[in-house]
Amino acid sequence: MEDITSFVVSTLYNKLPDVPVYRENMPTAFSEPSFFVSRISTSVIGEPNGYDMRNYSFDVAYFPEPTRPNEDADNMAEWLMANLKVIGADYASVFNQDLNVTDGVLHFTFNLRVRVREDFGPLMNGTIDYNGGLKNG
Repeated sequence: MEDITSFVVSTLYNKLPDVPVYRENMPTAFSEPSFFVSRISTSVIGEPNGYDMRNYSFDVAYFPEPTRPNEDADNMAEWLMANLKVIGADYASVFNQDLNVTDGVLHFTFNLRVRVREDFGPLMNGTIDYNGGLKNG
């Protein structure tokens, strides 16, 4: 199974390579501007034949340039809404976007919906020995 949070981190890094993207605890002397990506929640709805519909919720916190934080946060909010539509190489679409600023940090929250199928491994990849025929034939 893929690591969805890593897809979000790599998508941000690929689109904005000059802005550091953190996933784990940020160092005390982290650079600004920068992103911090965290998964808020995940819900799963089971479907027939081993499929699941998973809904992932993320919070991408953006720490703006300290010399002009309001302008930088406003510009980044517009950039995120316009450019962060798909995660990975067409892996999942971004929906339910919400942006707000709390304590000088821009929070971009969104959802990803992914349909996955359980990997049955070698059980379903083997051969079946079958002896049979037609009844009454």
